[in-house]
Parts: sequence; structure tokens; C-alpha cells
Amino acid sequence: MKNWRQILVVLLTLLALQVTGLPIHNDDPDNSCSQEKLQAMLAKCQSPLDDVTRVITKFPDGQQRCGYRVLNIFPDPHTVDDESLVALKEEKKKLPPCSKCETKVFLLNGEGNVIQGPVTEREFTEPGAPQAVSDVNLKAENDQAISVGWRYPLPDCPLVSFSITYERFDLNDLTPPRELQTFVVNGLTHRLSNVEHHSLYEICITTLIGEEKSTKTCAKIPTQPKTFPAPSNLELIGSTSSSLTVAWEPPEGVEVVNYKLTVAEAQLPDDIERNEYKLEGPKAQLSTLAATTYTLPAELHSYTIKNLRPGYKYRIGVKTVDASGSESNEAGIFVSTNNADGENSGKEGKSTAPSPPESTAETDGSQGGGGDIVSDKTYWVIIALSIVASILGIVAFIFIFAFCCCKGKAFVGKNKEKIIRKMGKYIPDFSNDNVNPAHFPKEGAVSDPGARLLSQGVAPKSEIV
Repeated sequence: MKNWRQILVVLLTLLALQVTGLPIHNDDPDNSCSQEKLQAMLAKCQSPLDDVTRVITKFPDGQQRCGYRVLNIFPDPHTVDDESLVALKEEKKKLPPCSKCETKVFLLNGEGNVIQGPVTEREFTEPGAPQAVSDVNLKAENDQAISVGWRYPLPDCPLVSFSITYERFDLNDLTPPRELQTFVVNGLTHRLSNVEHHSLYEICITTLIGEEKSTKTCAKIPTQPKTFPAPSNLELIGSTSSSLTVAWEPPEGVEVVNYKLTVAEAQLPDDIERNEYKLEGPKAQLSTLAATTYTLPAELHSYTIKNLRPGYKYRIGVKTVDASGSESNEAGIFVSTNNADGENSGKEGKSTAPSPPESTAETDGSQGGGGDIVSDKTYWVIIALSIVASILGIVAFIFIFAFCCCKGKAFVGKNKEKIIRKMGKYIPDFSNDNVNPAHFPKEGAVSDPGARLLSQGVAPKSEIV
């Protein structure tokens, strides 16, 4: 009867293990998860209140190891870690940094029945000290964004995070760099959105593990200037031996402030035949000699460039400029002036003296085109000559004024007596009765005006003729 009772307990234990998910047998190297080991741990329970904690850990290589802890209530409550649990903890310490393990914990009574659990825990081993990232890869996207990627020895470790800090250098005014934002991510990629056009971004990444951090790894990437449509249908509508007239259509959806027209004598490669050469695509960007750029008003859609050389090939390009000062891509064509006899020629241009890098165009207001182009050099020469002429005019005025003053003073000094006598004729006679008595000369005073002047020591002389 006793044997039947033991057999029944074993069968019920096996059934409980099967239902609760406890392994009945395992091929672990130390047999820590075997039924023999489990029965040995259950045998240490000395009372119905004692229990056994069974820990089953699945390692990254797929093997399982078990460990046990026994709780005895008598004589005093205390727990005893079995050597199998100590060995399990030691095996975890040998795993690589940030290795993932899955652990299930069961609480069994003395008869092997599960009274609590399983409790599943996913744990990672310590990742160690944070290391700097490597291979930072930056890529600018068309929709005002920068994708960022990097490498780290522990790519899937959730205990590791990364701090991203970026600074922006404005390439338009070259102001000092300013820190825009710092944030923390967990993956190995990130996407920066709403970045500024025509800027240089420096992006730095720092590894974080708890309170510790690694040294930062940085990389730089420039963003493109703001792009918008260039003028369309740029074409030659007239040519002479010394001028070229081009016309274009304004782009749609852009508030044009002005256009920049560039002209230069062009050099084409010798291996490009004229009848095969097209003025579109990459070939339109072939190198040219020093170019001169002119600024044209937004309402002007055609222009005549004069004072060119007969029979030479020129490259003419037009860009759109908006209110922010951003420039579009350039629409360009290669055209030639006529020969001196009036026929158009494909003669290639030759090097000439470099023109100013940029200038302002002035038009004569003629219909459908412009007048001669006045370069910045000529403009400043005119300004300088105007200033010099003004200074010379002021100096001449001062000289004439001083000369007149000196001559007038000499004349008055030389003819002082004549002037005084002449003026005496116009002094009023105070002797008539209609004059206020208060104006009469005092007693003893000389009433005759001429005599009065003589009394002041002026010798009489003949009157001024």
C-alpha cells in the first residue's frame, strides 16, 4: 500500500511539472535541471510549511541551467542556497557584456506542487564601461533632413543609450556656432528633420550607460542652398558682330527680386564637334574663362550684351534670385557673335583680360532689350571723378573769394578819402526846419557835412570821377 502511495505521488508530481511548464528532463551538462536533482531538493523540506524556489535560466546558447533555494521554517526561518544556484550565478558572470538571459522562477511545496509562478524575467548581464561609437555616417536628404547612423559593439543592448548633440554653422553670415539641441536615443540610427538650408552641421554622439558616458564622436555635413526653379526657355533672339541678345521666361511660383546674368568667352573641348554639341544637360556646365556677372531687375526678361568680340563663342547663364538672396540653378547656353562680315561663326573664344567678378547692369530703356553694360569698375571711376571735380570746385571758389576780398580791401584803402567825400554828398542836411531839433549839431560843431569830415582829419581832395 505504501508503494502505491509513493508511485501516486511521483505520477502527480510529473503531471504537475508537465502542466506548469517545468522541464521533466534536460540535457544540461551538470544535470542541474534533472528530476533527480529536483527530488533531492524536495527531500530537504522538513515540514509542510517549507518550500523550494527553483530558478531555470535559459542562456544565449540555448542551454538551460537550474538553481535551487530551500526555505526551512524550523527551528528558525532561514534560506539555504544550493550549490547549483551558486554555480548558476557564476555562469552568468562569464557571459559577454550585455548578454540576454531568460529566467523563470517557480515556488514549490515539499511535495513538488507549484504554489506560485512561473515568474518570467528577461535580464542582461552588465555591459561594462561605455565605449565610443564608430563609423558615424551622415546623409543629407532632399526634404530638409539628415539621416545619422553609427556602430557600437553592443548593438542590441537596452542598457546602452546615446546622446546626440548638433551645432549649426550658417554659411550665409558665418556667425559663431550655436548648440541647437541635445537628445537621447536607444537605437543606432536617427533622423534630424527641419534642418536649415546652406548650413554646416556638426553632429556628435556620446554613449551613455547609467551615469557613465564615453568620449564623443563627431562628423560634419553641409546642407544645400535653398533651390527653386531657374529661368526657363533661355534662348538667343539676336546677334551682331559685337552684341548678343538673349531672352528667358521667369519661373513659376517664385517671387523674383532680380536676375543674375553671367557672360564669358567659352572654351569647348576639341573632341566635341559643333554639329553634335547640345546646349543642355551636363555639357552646359563645361568650364569657361573668367566670367562677369550682372544684376538685372525682375521685370526684365531679355537683354542685349554689347561690346563683344566678333566671331567668338560665349557662354551666357541666368539665375533667379529671391527675397532671401538665395539663387536658383543656372540656365545656360553657348552662343556666338557674328563675324565681322555679318555671318555667325562657331569660333571658340580666347582668353582675355579678366572682368570684374560682379557688376550692375544699366539699360538704355529700349524696347525688349538693354543698352551697354556699365561695369562696377566704370561706375566707381565715375564716382571718383565726381568727387574730385567737387573738391576742385570748392577749392576754386575759396580761391576766387579770397582774391576778391584782397583786391577789394586794397581798393578801399587806396581810395578811402574819395569814397568818404563822395559819401558826404548823401548825408542829410540837418539845418532845415523840418528836421527834428534833436538831430541838430551841438554848439561848436561843424554843420557842413564835408567840413565835418575834414574836421576828422581827412584832407580835401578832388571828387571821385
